[in-house]
Amino acid sequence: MKRSPAPAFLEVDLGAACREAGIVAGFTTRAAGNLALDVGDDPARVLARREVVAALAGRGVEFAHHVHGTRVLDPHRPEASAREDPIPDPCGDAWCAEAPAGLGVLAADCLPVLFADPTTGTIGAAHAGRVGLLAGVLAATVAQMRRRGAREILAVIGPAICGRCYEVSPELARDVSALGVRAGRSHWGTPALDLPEIAERQLRGLGVDGRTLGWCTREDPRFFSHRSATRSGGRQAGVIARVVG
Repeated sequence: MKRSPAPAFLEVDLGAACREAGIVAGFTTRAAGNLALDVGDDPARVLARREVVAALAGRGVEFAHHVHGTRVLDPHRPEASAREDPIPDPCGDAWCAEAPAGLGVLAADCLPVLFADPTTGTIGAAHAGRVGLLAGVLAATVAQMRRRGAREILAVIGPAICGRCYEVSPELARDVSALGVRAGRSHWGTPALDLPEIAERQLRGLGVDGRTLGWCTREDPRFFSHRSATRSGGRQAGVIARVVG
């Protein structure tokens, strides 16, 4: 039997309230191609792929150049405008908007986290690698959403490396332990960090109804992964859009 091609966009159901608010969320796969401008890909091809993703999401999508920080951008404000250099995306690791917008975050093994408050129509997105996660990028995103009136926030953690595959050195395990983060064990018996579990715990502490999809980028061939010998070098996207006002 001939296998059907993998879909380029995996839409996530955030519930009836989000559908009624015109909020669409999902994650791209390798079938959508690389969506990052900073990995040596042809910029024209990357921008063309982004247009395809925008069509799937139902409106234009803003992307950023991630620096593993906690800066939250607003697509409707001047600081989020494109830069005048070879990578035109603005620098930041998260987005927040209360007006209709399309927000995208890029990742391979890091966590793409999407946020929505269907009551106010506020949406957010965060790129959370180990550094940004421990620095508080999720808390920064939630704080910006609440400044815009969001109260009942939902979150979904997309494809990311799982706690069994994210090996770290013993030295790093000791360093994060000093921050109150306990290291686990990998498939190979070495120290490992479970970033999705850490993110879920942080979200609960912030009063956010969060869940993880459980798609491991190293194990699942649908996704790019830094730790794969054959699927490195590209970035998929987490995308959330409010398509109506």
